[in-house]
Amino acid sequence: MADIRALELEFAKNPTLDACIPLCEAYLEGKRYMEAMVVCKKGIKQAPADPRGRVLLARVFLDQGKLPKAEQEIVGALKDFPGNPLASEMMGQVLVQQGRGQEAVPFLQQALAAAPNLPRARTLLQQLGVAAPQAAPAPQQQPPAQRPPMQPGMPMQPGMPMQPGMPGQMPARGPQGQPLPGAAQRPPAMPGQPPGQPTPWTTGTTAPNLSPPQMITPGMAPPMPGAQPQPQAPTAKLEHVSDFFAEDTLGFQSDGSHIETAGPGRLTILGFVPKSTGSIKTTIIVALALFAIASVIVVWQYVSSKNTREIARLYGQMKSALDEDKLARYHDALKIGQEIFKIDDDHNQTLSAMAYAEAVLGNDHHEDGAIERAKAYLQRAIATGEQHTEYRVAAAALLAFNARELDRGIAEVKKVQDEGGSATLIEVEMFRLREAAAPQDKETGRQLQRLNEMLTYHARGYVLLGWHYYNEEDWTRADKFFDEALKNSKDHPVALLGQALTDLDRNIGIEERQKEILERVKKVHALPKDELSRPVLALAHFARAQILAWQGKTNDAEADYKKAFELDAQNVIFHIARARLAINTNRWNDAITYLREAAKLDPNNPRLYKKLCQAQTKVGDTKSAAASCKRASELAGGKDFEAVFLDCERQREEKAFDEAVKCYQTIPLEAGADLFAQSRISVSKAQRMQRKFNDAALTLTEFLEKAPAGLGPPRVAEAWCEMGQAYDLAKQASKAMDCYRFGIEQFPYYAPCHAYLCLAIKPNDPEAKESCERYLKVDPKGEFADKINAKLKRLR
Repeated sequence: MADIRALELEFAKNPTLDACIPLCEAYLEGKRYMEAMVVCKKGIKQAPADPRGRVLLARVFLDQGKLPKAEQEIVGALKDFPGNPLASEMMGQVLVQQGRGQEAVPFLQQALAAAPNLPRARTLLQQLGVAAPQAAPAPQQQPPAQRPPMQPGMPMQPGMPMQPGMPGQMPARGPQGQPLPGAAQRPPAMPGQPPGQPTPWTTGTTAPNLSPPQMITPGMAPPMPGAQPQPQAPTAKLEHVSDFFAEDTLGFQSDGSHIETAGPGRLTILGFVPKSTGSIKTTIIVALALFAIASVIVVWQYVSSKNTREIARLYGQMKSALDEDKLARYHDALKIGQEIFKIDDDHNQTLSAMAYAEAVLGNDHHEDGAIERAKAYLQRAIATGEQHTEYRVAAAALLAFNARELDRGIAEVKKVQDEGGSATLIEVEMFRLREAAAPQDKETGRQLQRLNEMLTYHARGYVLLGWHYYNEEDWTRADKFFDEALKNSKDHPVALLGQALTDLDRNIGIEERQKEILERVKKVHALPKDELSRPVLALAHFARAQILAWQGKTNDAEADYKKAFELDAQNVIFHIARARLAINTNRWNDAITYLREAAKLDPNNPRLYKKLCQAQTKVGDTKSAAASCKRASELAGGKDFEAVFLDCERQREEKAFDEAVKCYQTIPLEAGADLFAQSRISVSKAQRMQRKFNDAALTLTEFLEKAPAGLGPPRVAEAWCEMGQAYDLAKQASKAMDCYRFGIEQFPYYAPCHAYLCLAIKPNDPEAKESCERYLKVDPKGEFADKINAKLKRLR
């Protein structure tokens, strides 16, 4: 192991990239990854224009097993330093480690085309069964002119001319006596020279009083007359012509074992020495044939290498287009693929990418004929017989999802995963399949966690997770993932609309944020038409209808709703989001209507029946609510604690308070901190409805004293404010006001707390008007809006 301490001192004195690299490599050798990363980043900061630092940082991540981080870093390096051989080699190495060998080949070939002597790239290509281009021979170095002669007692220096009496240098030899690549080779005997005598080119043992040996190369003058050859031991003659017509010279193996190699009429390195003039024609024909074959092979190798580089360049552009996950860019990717087909119409990676692009266009954008084209490309990719690629597996999974053959799709992807194959798009499509097949299954939860951990820079993956959390009503995460998608793909229309709907459905501060929400929607409507497919345009009209409906512009909203449903009548999200807006604006009967429409499109979605149970309970239709909750539990495939909680709420609405309290208490902490908190708050509500005000306050006091970790501020605020309600009804106004104020401090956007405070404060108190106005800013169309507006009129 390198002397790390010495390297650290050197780097401290001279913190350059050249000093950083050996220190970083020493840290890696000692598995000190954190120190390696810190030092490497310092080196990059010192020399941002040098690609070696970025490549080394990718290696740090690779050695730690953080393959997505390594890929992200090297992708960035290739963007900043396109075509850099070290970066291309590292990209190939990362892809091979991920099991994406076929994707690695163009990068490794590109690296060797630019730097033929990269050992790692050559080794990886050999492991993948791909022929690597031959390494360029090491250049022969000429001795520098006029170097002072060596004197007795002086140490031997490289390149010094040898003086009389000094031992000569033998050419470097390999393990079996063959000359090493780049070492000077002994030419054949000159015509007329006695056999076994040394030639002027031969390097051997020098004799006294002779000049140093000289190498003759093309363009050099021959030795001056009178120059004496240096005597040396006889050398072995060239045994086979295959030493000259070698496999790594012409690109094929020449069988010359039957040809004699010395004397007149035999084939030598210089050509045929004919026994008679009658064989001259044969000599010329054979020589011309050999040179013609060699020329054809050299031309073929040149054209092949050029084509490989061009395919790698075009495929890189194609991948960049696909990464943006936009309609127009998918079409750009397909055009680039057609350009690659002009060079190689059986290119496996391109066929796979074309299949995936068409599958996305068919599934997400409903383009006519796209699914059939995707299937055709996928079959062609499989027919190449080459290994799986990320796009091939993802395309097959998306086609299975589109055909609703979910179990088959899951089985196919799982087989690839079990064999060690993993890539971002594969994990994205696997989660799509599992969520559609069994949203509550443990394997679906594991796949979600796996995708969350792997996802680092993929717009399509972020959009999928954004909609997943949107449907779960986890507004914070939904907003986060839509925002990440926009960072990776500027003005991604579906991410913009998802973020707008998330802000609207969250129902917090819309009065203040309505312009911002509408701006996002307008930005999508202003995009070029080739970036908006029918489903995306439908979503844009729907989002605009939602904000217009919230603003009370009913006619304009209905016009946009009509266009949205005309363009995409099967989108269940439209009905669910419309129901959610109705709930937020206290229109529960409308919500029930929209949810029933949603259930017609997606009859096996347990979330719909839970939401329907909630709305039916709110309007007093407890019989229907019981049926909806039961259906939700059945579809969930087991005990769904959220459905249990909603059924407890139904019992409380029926005034079966004792049964309701027992029901709430069956919900354990394992159901989740938030649902556990809701159940304890609801116990207090049931006790309050029984006029057990002190018990209600005590229930929440005990809960807050032992509140579970990870409980969000909104739920904490709700607990304090519900405790305030208990004290208020118990005629302990001071304690009630303290609870309300503390709840507002915990989460200022919890609207009911502002309403409780507004209604509790006496009209002559200056704080009364302020608290009432705060409620209307937070939730102007909420449950307490009419009461608050009535009080404000009295206060004015």
